[in-house]
Amino acid sequence: MQTRLSLTLERVRKSLPNVGIGILRYSLVFFLLVFGALKWTKGEADRTRTLMANSPPMSWMYDFLSVQGASIAIGVIELSLGVMIASRRLLPLISAWGSTLSIFMFLTTLSFLFTTPHLTVQRAGFLAKDLALFGAAVLTAAEACDAARSRRATPVTSLPAQAQTALER
Repeated sequence: MQTRLSLTLERVRKSLPNVGIGILRYSLVFFLLVFGALKWTKGEADRTRTLMANSPPMSWMYDFLSVQGASIAIGVIELSLGVMIASRRLLPLISAWGSTLSIFMFLTTLSFLFTTPHLTVQRAGFLAKDLALFGAAVLTAAEACDAARSRRATPVTSLPAQAQTALER
C-alpha cells in the first residue's frame, strides 16, 4: 500500500515534464521578445552588423536595407515568433509553427560561429546561448505539434444537456 507521501511524489514526478516544457517555452518567448525589441536600437544594429554581413543566409539583407532596417526586420521576425510560441494554450498549431520557424532562425544564428571572422570569445559565448534556445525550440515544436494534433483528433463535445433538450423540443 502506497503512503500519502509516495502518492504525492508520484504526482509531482508526472507533472515535471510539463512544467519543464512550460519553463522552456516561456523562456524562449522571453528571449525572443527582449532581443526582438532590442533590434530597434542603434547599438544592437551595430553589434549585429559584423555577424550578419559575413553570413551567407543573412548578408543579402544589406543589399536592400540599411543596417538599422535589417536589424528592425530581424526584430519583427523575433517578436512575431515570440508571440506565436506564446499562443500555445489557445492556438497550438500557430505555436508549433512559431517554434519550428525558430529552429531555422537559431540554426542561422549558430552559423555565425563559423562565418564571422575574428570572432571573440565573448561574442562566441553570447551566440552559444542560441544552442540552448535551439533545443528549446525543437522540444516546444514537438510538444505543440502533438497538442495541435490531439486537439484536431478530439471530437467537438456535444451540447450541454439543457441546450440539447431545448433543440429537441
